[in-house]
Amino acid sequence: MINETLENVWIMLKENDFQIDAPIKSEVMCTSCKKIMIKPCNVPCGCRYCYDCLTNYLNGEEKFCLGETDECKSLLINIDRNVFIDQGINREISKIVVKCPLESCEFKSELVKMTNHMRTCDRQPLKCPYCTIGCGKENIGVDTMELHFKQENYCHARLLMDFLDNWRNEIKLLKTDVVDLREENKRVKEQMESQQVK
Repeated sequence: MINETLENVWIMLKENDFQIDAPIKSEVMCTSCKKIMIKPCNVPCGCRYCYDCLTNYLNGEEKFCLGETDECKSLLINIDRNVFIDQGINREISKIVVKCPLESCEFKSELVKMTNHMRTCDRQPLKCPYCTIGCGKENIGVDTMELHFKQENYCHARLLMDFLDNWRNEIKLLKTDVVDLREENKRVKEQMESQQVK
């Protein structure tokens, strides 16, 4: 059973391009894509692949490993029978020290701890809450959001007032439409009743 922490490491590796200071061991690299493995799998000959790389290569068939050894060329790979998630390599990968992928953040940590940092990193780009009503700022760092609010206070108030005015006008139009529909309904009903009388 795969724990949530390892799933988070795989998601981070998929979604980010991390800088790594130390040399990377060959054991954590995928035989196919030559990158740090995401959901590393062992095949019968001992080679390792990312799970997605392996399933794309096999494409529902049994095939030999891409490696060059005699074992690679003699043992068929079957995703259901002889492919296993490599827990040991997963642990190795989760301990690789990486730099936060957010620009201007110098925080470094093991991959397994980086998820918590990225949730709270003050360089995390945020959207201004007023974006939905017209503020154009979509990538503001947590550390500069307060300054943005101070500088754009008048603009935000104006946007909010315009939004409320538009909303009031929309409600008035809806009320007018409802009244018109009631009148139309009444006319149709009267016509139907007059035809039934005839």
